[in-house]
Amino acid sequence: PASDPRMMLMESLGDMDGAAVSAKIEGIGDEINDFLDETIIFASYAWTNTRPDVGQAMLGSTDKESGQSYWIGTQMPNMTGGKFGLEYNHGSKNWRPFTYGEDTMIGSKMAVRGSAYEAYWTQPLIDNVFSMQVRYTYLDYDYSGSDGFFGQGGTPISLDDTATLAQYQMDPVDTASDIRVYFRYKY
Repeated sequence: PASDPRMMLMESLGDMDGAAVSAKIEGIGDEINDFLDETIIFASYAWTNTRPDVGQAMLGSTDKESGQSYWIGTQMPNMTGGKFGLEYNHGSKNWRPFTYGEDTMIGSKMAVRGSAYEAYWTQPLIDNVFSMQVRYTYLDYDYSGSDGFFGQGGTPISLDDTATLAQYQMDPVDTASDIRVYFRYKY
């Protein structure tokens, strides 16, 4: 029933626009050496803009708010036949991506209002059928609400602004990390 206080009623708060441009280079140089020929580098820039309906709040604001994010990374071969990867991404104060499917217990690195660092090693064990990966992700938040969006839940408040955080009764996470080891079988 709608009178149940645990129930969240879904309603339209407004519209949101987003755009992204990405580039990927597979192989640096032309047959310089195997390492560079098999190295991949990529970069992406993304933008979001909220357009709240009259009287509604998105990202804690009734005004239009724009946010940006950039993401860079590389994957390099290693001597065991696997790949080693490094990635970095940064989201601005009002950044809000369309990433509701999280791939870690700490939340989406692509949703971070702050910086995210990631390193991983992927190793094929049996051809392209069975592989393993070790991955470390570190999130360093600058603003609250990285994984929030609706109403006041996505309000970006600087983590240095303890008075405002207390006013909203928030005790946000400052940093988070995730380490994983997994095995993948492809059939």
